[in-house]
Amino acid sequence: IRIDGSVYWLWALFLLVLPFPWVAAAFTAALVHELFHVCMIRICGRKVDSIKVGPFGAALETYGMMPGEEFLCALAGPAGSFLLLLLGRWLPRLAVCGLVQGLFNLLPVYPLDGGRALRYVLQWLIPDHSETTEKIVTAAAVMITFLISVFFLRELLIVSGILLIRSGILRKRP
Repeated sequence: IRIDGSVYWLWALFLLVLPFPWVAAAFTAALVHELFHVCMIRICGRKVDSIKVGPFGAALETYGMMPGEEFLCALAGPAGSFLLLLLGRWLPRLAVCGLVQGLFNLLPVYPLDGGRALRYVLQWLIPDHSETTEKIVTAAAVMITFLISVFFLRELLIVSGILLIRSGILRKRP
């Protein structure tokens, strides 16, 4: 496990700005999300070679996965996040954090889980045009998220900025 040094500063900032129960719920929801990815990777008979934790989340490195396996593993994280909704009666903060994290990760923007799943579906349905279609869908998703944040949820402008940086729009992707 490799943890980028900026993560410590980010969590320290969260602890200074947000109430501890919300920080703990967000951390727990993120941990559950990643554990569901790891469990599905293991169910597929693969192993996690390394885990990188950065300011924008965690990245699990695996090798030799078939496209269908990658699709299942990508969707396992959001599934785990949504399962936290079942705890909403007893742990409402955890349920809210799980819901938000699950929805965010399903955005069709690579390298988010939704972008990985979209990539598989497009390569399966329209292999000759999958890359172009993926870029169009990603750009549309980022723009829609940006417009929603500008007009309705001004607090989400930072999220839109992160999406722009993380998507293939502003940088060359692998």
